[in-house]
Amino acid sequence: MSDAQKEFSKFIDQFSFQAPEIPVISNVTGLPYANTQISELLCMQIITPVRWLDSIEYLLQQFVITFKEVGPVKVLTNLIKRIKKEMPAIKKEGNTISQDNSKSKK
Repeated sequence: MSDAQKEFSKFIDQFSFQAPEIPVISNVTGLPYANTQISELLCMQIITPVRWLDSIEYLLQQFVITFKEVGPVKVLTNLIKRIKKEMPAIKKEGNTISQDNSKSKK
C-alpha cells in the first residue's frame, strides 16, 4: 500500500484544504482533523490502521449522543454499546444509538 500512498500523495498535493466547518474525525488519529494536517492524514490513512475505538471514545468524551449506522446489520451499533459499557466515566443516560436499515435507491 505504500506505493498507492505515494501516488495519492502526488495527486493530493494539487489541492488545498480549509478547516472543516464541522469536526471530521481522522481514521489515523481518532481525533478531529487539524487544518494543517489534512493532506498528510489523508495520505497516512492508506497505510495506517483505522483508529475506530479511539474515534468512538473521543466522541463519547465530547458527549456525542447520537450515532447513526447505515446498513442491514447492527455491528457498529453493538460495538458502540459495548464501548459505552466499558467507559464508566462517560455519562450514559440520554445517549442514543440508532440504526438506519433502509436501502439506498438510485
